[in-house]
Amino acid sequence: MTHSKHASTNGSGFGLPLQIACLAVLITWWSLELTGFKFGKNLNVFHIPYVMRFIDRPEFAADPFVLSLENFTTAVWPVIRALVDTFDARLTFLFAHVVVRFASVYTLLLLAQTCGLGLWGATISATLVATSMALMPDSPVGRHEMFLDYFTHSVVTWPLIFFTFRSLVARRFRSASVALALTFDINAFVALWMLAVAIFQRGEEFWRSSAKIKIQSIALFLLIVAPVAVWILSSIAHTGAATPFSYKQYIGEYFPDHFLVEAASRASLIRVGLYFLAAWFASGLLRDPGFWRRGIACLLLIFLAGCAAPQFLDARLIFNLHLLRSEGVLTATSLIVQSMAFMAIMSGASSRLHKFLAIQVAIGTFVLPHSLFFALASTLLFLGHAPAIRSFLARWHDKLGGERPRLLSMASIAMIAIATVVISLAAYRGSVSLVRADNDLDPGWRAMAEAIKREGGSGPYLAPLGDEADLFVALAERRLWVSWKEGAAVMWYPGFYAQWSSRWKALRELHSPEQLLAYAKAHGIPEVILKDPAQACGDGYKPRLKTDGYLWCSSSS
Repeated sequence: MTHSKHASTNGSGFGLPLQIACLAVLITWWSLELTGFKFGKNLNVFHIPYVMRFIDRPEFAADPFVLSLENFTTAVWPVIRALVDTFDARLTFLFAHVVVRFASVYTLLLLAQTCGLGLWGATISATLVATSMALMPDSPVGRHEMFLDYFTHSVVTWPLIFFTFRSLVARRFRSASVALALTFDINAFVALWMLAVAIFQRGEEFWRSSAKIKIQSIALFLLIVAPVAVWILSSIAHTGAATPFSYKQYIGEYFPDHFLVEAASRASLIRVGLYFLAAWFASGLLRDPGFWRRGIACLLLIFLAGCAAPQFLDARLIFNLHLLRSEGVLTATSLIVQSMAFMAIMSGASSRLHKFLAIQVAIGTFVLPHSLFFALASTLLFLGHAPAIRSFLARWHDKLGGERPRLLSMASIAMIAIATVVISLAAYRGSVSLVRADNDLDPGWRAMAEAIKREGGSGPYLAPLGDEADLFVALAERRLWVSWKEGAAVMWYPGFYAQWSSRWKALRELHSPEQLLAYAKAHGIPEVILKDPAQACGDGYKPRLKTDGYLWCSSSS
């Protein structure tokens, strides 16, 4: 069994914190170069109305979607809201985006150092993880947010997750307790996953620690989580734990990817299984294999519970634990373990051919992660370091002599090199998706939203379903009749379901401008945007503005 032999676990051999920070700046820059930054994207449709206090504007005084955002329980957005009161919203989001990415990289470096890697080993390990396409933008199955191109509160948990692992590796229970508590304040369900992981990894040692450490750790945790825990309980009491509708049916209508395993592709499920196996075998190359194996085993159990629970339970509180999304932490943990194991191989006594093979597999695993070939290659590489397998290979080597195994190793390297070239060319030609990124918003729609923001009435507006409607409230700052994206509000405000579901289902059945205008007139909607500038506004409406691809019609009454 190969172990890295570098800095001690107390971190004294790694140098000054300034060195770590300088390295983190460089790696952060590279990571941000890969993801970039966008303001007003995806989940920002919930964040912008909250931080810009739309609730205080007269046109939103009775808007159930905007009102529901006050029930969104996380400590992040009240802080961002306070900053936006003073600074520009886009600048604030960009600042938070950069700071959180830097904190993630910094804690990855600390974790690698605490696990025994030296300066360059920790740097390479952290770089592999922070620039891995497997973590951009979300995880394969549960679609958990990872290294994104926009800012949302879930990404703030990543540096705390990495720091929790680092504290547990070093058996610093009080700092682990603080990190878990802060994670709870940011995203409660992520903290619950990580609390279970921490118990699996160090629970027995924690209870054997001194009474002083136990009392202080528990007290710190309870003190820090108390305000948000009270907020969550108050919100549940206000909105009700039970729902008068099938929550599973709602999830199926809205976004099954976060909750239902049947929404995942077979290839994604296989890849997660290979990530688990690769991490299990790679752990054998690290100082404390049992620590990491207990952790990934716990995450796998949580993920499997997330697969099974929706088949038997139809309860809002169970669904809102987002158990399936724990696969995101499992994926990240697997890649962390693999990156450190790759460095253990490179610093160990392996042959040059073996090290070259490891480099090839590492490149494929972290740069071309959506290929099952490299997930399997990584698993087999680390499986080859298991004691029983190493013993078998040694006997096989002795029987065949040195030349045949050498030729087989060279053939393996050639096969992986060819696969790397083939998959890279396929990716370049667009037949393999390396990063699932949304397209930029249509310029014609952006121009329309900006015009409505300047000149439009209070609404509500009827907009085409899709990106147009989803981003309308955040961009135009006006009330909207309905959008698909707004359906997420049902998770924290179930009373919104009846309005959202009935309106959204009705609009899905309308396919022509004439049908949209007739629906708007029947429901007294004063403003309609059509995705056809050549279309006439029809009876009861007059044209207000045309942009490239869109027509704004206002009620003539």
